Formats: sequence, structure tokens, C-alpha cells
Amino acid sequence: LPLALASGFAIFKLAQVFGILIPFDLRSREIIFFLLAVAPILEELIFRFLLWNPIQILTRRPVIALLGTSLLFSYSHLHAIWFVPEEFHRFVVFQTIYTLLLAFACGHYVYKHRSLSGAMALHFAFNLGFFFASFV
Repeated sequence: LPLALASGFAIFKLAQVFGILIPFDLRSREIIFFLLAVAPILEELIFRFLLWNPIQILTRRPVIALLGTSLLFSYSHLHAIWFVPEEFHRFVVFQTIYTLLLAFACGHYVYKHRSLSGAMALHFAFNLGFFFASFV
């Protein structure tokens, strides 16, 4: 969990270094609630449970479930590019890359420990690091 927290922090700071505009206000209670409560729970339920299990059952290979759900998770963030103003397109691409890495980490946790709650905790810690970095 400390590595996930540090990674989220570093990702936010990298965005600043590269001049990538972040399209949401991390002081908004709604955004904070979504970032720290809704996203880790909902996204992990969708990608590491609802999609993971059928893929694993169909292929009989958990590695395919790990790769497939990670790519789908990342794409679900890229999909936003068609709905945000052009000045945020760099962020969407940046987010797509780092969410692929986050998805692999969460997926690896599920693969290795068979723990959805552990993947949620990793996702939460990453998002918490991202949030904390906005104040430093």
C-alpha cells in the first residue's frame, strides 16, 4: 500500500512537471468522494470481479483475465477523450497510461491473493496519493 500511495503522489507531480492540466477540482467534495470511495470500489468490482470471472472461466487462464481486464480498465479511461475539451486530451492519454499500470497492479493482486478487497485497497491508496499530491 505505501508503494501505491507513493505512485499516486508521483503521477500527480509528473502531470505538473509535464504541464498536463488535470480536468477535475480535487477540492470538490463530490470529486473527492468519487476518487476515494466510488472509483476504487466500483471500478474494482466491474473489472476485477464482473469481467475477470467470465474471462477466466472462458479462457481457463487467469493471466488472460489479468491482461484483458487491465486493457479494458485503461481503455475505459481513454474513452473520455471524446467527451472532454481538447485542452484535457493530454491528461486523458496520460491517465490511460498510468491506469494501465494501476490495473496491472490491482489485477496482479487479485491473481496472486484472490482478494478483491486488496485490489480495492491498492486502488484507494493510489487515488489517495494522487489527492494528497494536489495539496503539496
